Amino acid sequence: MNRKSLTWSTILCLFAPPTFALEITQTTDPNSVKGDYPYNILDLRPGDSKDRLMEVAQEKNIAVEVNAGTFTLEGGGKSIGINLEYGFSTIGYENHYTYQYDPSWDILGGSFTSPATSSVVGSLGRQLAIPRADAPSYEAFKLQLVERYGEPSWEGNSILGQSMWWVEDVQGNLVSYDAEPGTSDEEPCALHSGQPDYVELEIRNQPLGCSVHYSATYQINQQNINLRFTLSDDALIFEDRRSFSDQIDAEIGGTQEASDLDL
Repeated sequence: MNRKSLTWSTILCLFAPPTFALEITQTTDPNSVKGDYPYNILDLRPGDSKDRLMEVAQEKNIAVEVNAGTFTLEGGGKSIGINLEYGFSTIGYENHYTYQYDPSWDILGGSFTSPATSSVVGSLGRQLAIPRADAPSYEAFKLQLVERYGEPSWEGNSILGQSMWWVEDVQGNLVSYDAEPGTSDEEPCALHSGQPDYVELEIRNQPLGCSVHYSATYQINQQNINLRFTLSDDALIFEDRRSFSDQIDAEIGGTQEASDLDL
């Protein structure tokens, strides 16, 4: 009979409890897969621990909380629940409409990997809003980043403002883009989302595209200049999804026989 990969789904469990809980264990050392690159946000990098994140946030007087939930997965006639700390965000800034007219703010947010890779920082972002009278010019902002990281892979106007991207391939080489990364079907390497995505069991069959991407955006608002930064270790996130999926697959069953109905 034909066999096919088992598909499973995941949702944040709010009502129906799972049949039983599954504890995900560490199977991959994040230090063995995360890249070696200069990019950082407030001296934080993917691969840093939750404790390190909280330490830096406290030093910078940014109130950060951990986002957690129980994910329910169904497949192979089973329903299991997994407790995950999947991300982090700045307290009081969950809704943009509550602070969009403030003259200044400093916000951190991002994702954790799963326990399969020790629940470390997988991606992070920062928004730093500065009153326009106190903010640097775009040219000065760019010069500071270029002195730190070199010329970017791409620079231009994005939907949010003037942006710069630094993107490295799996060999750690900086790659050039003709258009903003993530906006074209034909790119030097494919970006992976920085957000936790535990839905795609088939991620293990997809090739790794880029190894890391870092972006910085200069957004001009009426009252302030909003400096936006994102940093994602694609290689770490990619391996985390594989390691996480392997354990789910082993619990639910990696393959199943096709039905034999009179269709």
